[in-house]
Amino acid sequence: MQRFGKKEEIEYVVEYKIDGLSIALYYEDGILKNGVTRGDGVTGEDVTANVRTVKNIPLRLQNDLPVLEARGEVYLPRNPLPVSISSGSKMEKRCLPTAAMLRLAPFVS
Repeated sequence: MQRFGKKEEIEYVVEYKIDGLSIALYYEDGILKNGVTRGDGVTGEDVTANVRTVKNIPLRLQNDLPVLEARGEVYLPRNPLPVSISSGSKMEKRCLPTAAMLRLAPFVS
């Protein structure tokens, strides 16, 4: 890039956009206690029961830390073919992880 007659090197960092559900996991003494969504930024939804069904989320940590909060995204690395929801309409594939976490009854994810 050239600015004001001077050449400048510009470095870029590019990452894939992960479109999932922002989640916070709270561990006490190495044991998963709560899983909550970001919600409106102040109050999130308790999705602990559904989080416990996700195979890649540990229910117990290897180290018994007194307290740990881990934040991340729940997403599907590969989306399945179109998914029907109870209303009979089609759900966008990218919405599936959010729908799964916000279900009232947990199921095996």
